[in-house]
Amino acid sequence: RSDLVTGVQTCALPILFTQGANMLNPYQSCSLIQSKIITSKLLRQAGIPAPDSWVTNDLSLAKQLLEKHPLIIKPHMGHRGAGVHLCRTPEDIDRIPEPVTPMIIQEAIPGPGEDLKIYVAGEQVHGVQKPFSETSFSVPGRPVPISEEVRQLSLKVGKVCGLGLYGLDIIE
Repeated sequence: RSDLVTGVQTCALPILFTQGANMLNPYQSCSLIQSKIITSKLLRQAGIPAPDSWVTNDLSLAKQLLEKHPLIIKPHMGHRGAGVHLCRTPEDIDRIPEPVTPMIIQEAIPGPGEDLKIYVAGEQVHGVQKPFSETSFSVPGRPVPISEEVRQLSLKVGKVCGLGLYGLDIIE
């Protein structure tokens, strides 16, 4: 299986936009990609490998998907792993609090146990690897070389999402 883009992160403050600040990433793009539903759709439409995804606020519907593979269930909006659940059994789904907004359900793709974080600034693309954990977003990683395939995939994500400064997660 080729590289999979599993997340795109960026941040923009609406107040900067409303005050007329110059921003590297257009506010509209930053606003749009805050939704994991929209981002997932954009990536799939552009032919960028990404996990199979579904959207619902009725988590009982996700239980039949467990017959095929484990699932990642997370709020459609959010950052840094907040509210993300790895589900392998129907009981795992039952433990998730009743959602008040749509949830995105994704096929859980097994990885090597380490995150490959890609950071892009314009045409510069850099990789960082670190062990995955619930708090790994706040732990420094070690710089790693990236392949030309990962570089091109990363730049394509920025083009599709309208971003010039961003990060993304990749499972190799």
